[in-house]
Amino acid sequence: MTPLTLSFTTTHAVITALWSALDEIEGSFSTFEHTHPDDPFCDDPTSVLWGGSIVVEHHEYDHVRALLAPFRDQLTGYAETPVDTTINWLEETRRAFPPLEIGPFYIYGSHHTPPATVTQPYALCIDAATAFGTGEHPTTSGCLLAMVRLRDAGLRPARVLDLGCGSGILAMAAKCLWPEAEVWASDNDPEALRVT
Repeated sequence: MTPLTLSFTTTHAVITALWSALDEIEGSFSTFEHTHPDDPFCDDPTSVLWGGSIVVEHHEYDHVRALLAPFRDQLTGYAETPVDTTINWLEETRRAFPPLEIGPFYIYGSHHTPPATVTQPYALCIDAATAFGTGEHPTTSGCLLAMVRLRDAGLRPARVLDLGCGSGILAMAAKCLWPEAEVWASDNDPEALRVT
């Protein structure tokens, strides 16, 4: 049978309780913050609500539904959607990764050919579909811009360590900014090491 994605919106308190309740399942549970002023839990239209998504295999459908049952009246927009197993999700992720211009960096995937008119001095080819670090997330883009500010302020490190490197984007950027530095990228995820 096909895996299911169970999705919903709720409060932070319910998400926290669900994390504990769903700790025993084999599926994948992800959450994200968002605002939804039309949500019935939203007394203040600016308050933050949470979206939840659980992907489960068929042998766990009933178990996960039972774990969710005590919370069902607090889950809005609840839906169960079969996962389309014919889609190559890694390829879709790559295709959805647009080139980014962050400070002096032009960041692109190998599926994209940079135009000849790129004005950024540093072009980084990142295929991060299976490892964190495309530059799209604010933490990564913020680190890239902070490194540029450090360089512009005169910092000249002899060594740089990108610990938990994911795709290796920060290590590559550090080598661009400080070509004389010894740069190390390290991660405990074998997939991150393969991608880097």
